[in-house]
Amino acid sequence: NKGLGMSNAALVEMTRQAQNAGQDVGDMLTATASMAIQMGDKFGISAKTMGKNMSALTENFDKLGKMSTKQLGATAAYMAKLGLEAQDLLGVVDKFDNFETAADSVSHLNQAFGMQLDAMEMMNAENPAERIDMMRNAFHEAGKSVEDMTRQEKALMAEQMGLSVSAMENVLAQENMGVAYEDMEAGAEEAEDNKMSEVDVMKELAKSVKQLTKSGE
Repeated sequence: NKGLGMSNAALVEMTRQAQNAGQDVGDMLTATASMAIQMGDKFGISAKTMGKNMSALTENFDKLGKMSTKQLGATAAYMAKLGLEAQDLLGVVDKFDNFETAADSVSHLNQAFGMQLDAMEMMNAENPAERIDMMRNAFHEAGKSVEDMTRQEKALMAEQMGLSVSAMENVLAQENMGVAYEDMEAGAEEAEDNKMSEVDVMKELAKSVKQLTKSGE
């Protein structure tokens, strides 16, 4: 917990999920820590940041749904690379989980920005990160640039995407075009196949704790 920075609420929820699935709690925590460490190494993110994001996703299971360890790792890394919080993903869920609001938002995005999106596709996408990538791709394919948008256009774009203005700017920034959820998924699949042992996990987390202590956190 000290090495990953997960909240007590997230640990309790993970324990509940493990028990309901008939899994060993220790095995689940080891798998989660292994995922955080390996994804952090692969994408240049600290294990602490990965743990914090995975913690927030787990705490919000009621809206985000129960994610597998692989999905948690991929989504947590995606959030870190784009500077997103769990709250941003919840906004996307609220906007596109309902067909009426999804259709309304898609209509506004298509009309105002020339984006080609499908309301049913957006609603049926399970992971909010997938929805964000669909909107990002449609935005760039329309030849738009967030840097050239007016304040009013940014406000409209953010509202229809279900994001804050700052989160929307991060998501659509030119410098972040190379970040894709499918790459995170591939990385998480590789990490899952190469799950670390409990001993190795504890060694890596001990290093993380030492670094935090040294830096004064």
